[in-house]
Amino acid sequence: MKTWGFFAVLIGLLGGPCSAAEANVELSGTLAVVNKATDSVSVIDVASATVLAEMPTGKGPHEAVLASDGCQVVVSDYVGGDSLSVFDICKLRPLRTIDLAAFPRPHGMVFVGTSDEVIVTSGPSQKIVRVDIGTGRIVGSIDTTYGSHMVALAGSTGYSTNGAADRVTAFRLDSQIAYAQHPVGPRPEAIAVTADGREVWVGSNAAGTVSILDPQTGDLRTIADGFRWPYRIVFTPDESRVLVPDLRGGELRILPRAGDTPAATIDLPGAVPQGLVVHPSGRYAFQSLNLEDRIAIVDLDAARVIGYLPAGSRPDGIVYSAFRHPVDAAQTKTPGTTTK
Repeated sequence: MKTWGFFAVLIGLLGGPCSAAEANVELSGTLAVVNKATDSVSVIDVASATVLAEMPTGKGPHEAVLASDGCQVVVSDYVGGDSLSVFDICKLRPLRTIDLAAFPRPHGMVFVGTSDEVIVTSGPSQKIVRVDIGTGRIVGSIDTTYGSHMVALAGSTGYSTNGAADRVTAFRLDSQIAYAQHPVGPRPEAIAVTADGREVWVGSNAAGTVSILDPQTGDLRTIADGFRWPYRIVFTPDESRVLVPDLRGGELRILPRAGDTPAATIDLPGAVPQGLVVHPSGRYAFQSLNLEDRIAIVDLDAARVIGYLPAGSRPDGIVYSAFRHPVDAAQTKTPGTTTK
């Protein structure tokens, strides 16, 4: 009886989501989520719905990315921190803080393949910065334009949204140059690029739209509208579905990338959905609920919330690792962490 089907029935009988400890019996692994209000990152065991540790970041953390080893997590300290905080979520310990005073307000990040390098946006300096998280060394930088905020990467070609310029900057890592400035909808923020690099999906905060940019021609095609703040754009692993949390609209919208499958909407009234990560299976997602201090477990096939996980205060950026902690990991206090 311990199957997702059983718990779907249980949800229907109870008239609402069951507890996370019950709902995620077939899910395991580890989440790391940024807590904006407490300048920290929480590490959560998915199977037991347990917060294993809460570790301090720099000031004003916003985004998080996971290295290919499934253990190293980098957090951008955006509001006053001007730094990157690096953690090992497998060993539950902070590793280092990387000073980015020369590139203030670091925000959107992505790892460069399986390397130890991340690229991160810096709006005030109008640059993309390339950082080796193992050594803390600045590898290089690329000029963008006003208001660089989020970034996406396909191979050696990347794209950043520049909210103050209504542009998407296209750049190449190998030559470290920006080669195009594409006009897009007003106040762009959310961005994602397909693995083949042929589609760049962009959200416009002012117009409330999600559009596809053809990076070869610069053509822009609106796919969905009616958003109040399309906060992030996240593909499922097979890129068949596109997930867009609407921060001000209080919903998570599931869009088909192609074909005739209808879009679906999950209502999250008053929750302020922000950071989002998809489970490798492609069926489930973990959605940060900023004003509820918790994470929703979403069944994408059923288009409904099936449970919740705890988080810290005002959660946003979130990553998922398949790493499984020992059952007694929550009892282990490591330097620089607070266990709960």
